[in-house]
Amino acid sequence: MLSAMPPSTTTPTTSICRRRCQSTDAPAAGGRPENTSDTPMSGYDLTTAVHRSVAQFWPISKSQIYKELPRLEADGLIAGTDVSQDLLPDKRVYETTDAGLAEFDRWLADGELPPMLSRMPELLKLFFGDRMGDRAIRSMLVARRASETTAIARFEDVLAHLDAVPAARYVRATARYGLLAARAYVEWVDETLADLDRKLSASTPDVDLLEFIRAVPPRPAP
Repeated sequence: MLSAMPPSTTTPTTSICRRRCQSTDAPAAGGRPENTSDTPMSGYDLTTAVHRSVAQFWPISKSQIYKELPRLEADGLIAGTDVSQDLLPDKRVYETTDAGLAEFDRWLADGELPPMLSRMPELLKLFFGDRMGDRAIRSMLVARRASETTAIARFEDVLAHLDAVPAARYVRATARYGLLAARAYVEWVDETLADLDRKLSASTPDVDLLEFIRAVPPRPAP
């Protein structure tokens, strides 16, 4: 059973395996819900599963997944088995060990969450928008709006499938977050573009940006 990576690694989702939607109200042996597949997975299978699930909100590269697997195996958190194939190159498949599941459960039970920190290049550029000009800013925002509109359609499609699986309520909640975030982003872009249109028709006095920044309370340290 290849489950999520424990917190001792750089990303807790590196070794997420394919999940099956079973009732989370019926704990498995050991007193915890059984919500992971017991099918061993190769690095390719794992990468495909991750990119179709948790990578929606926890981006992770294929190279990072392949890099973490040997280390997890060396730590005894997963077990690997070589599989011979006739028409394809041999591969190595992995499944989570009892120690790996225990470490995963320990990480899940840890109620202390790090602060949410994000880097959005369009906001950084918008902050210095006076050096870009309205046309460049508008082009940047319109392009990002199109991307988020596509994301809205994707999340709506995902949710339509999840609505038919009551046991997937936690998975559905993550997809719902993605949908609402994308909708909020589109709303913000529309508001910003409208604000730019209003500013174009009105004269604005010069502002000492440095003095303004000095008056803004700093962000709390993480």
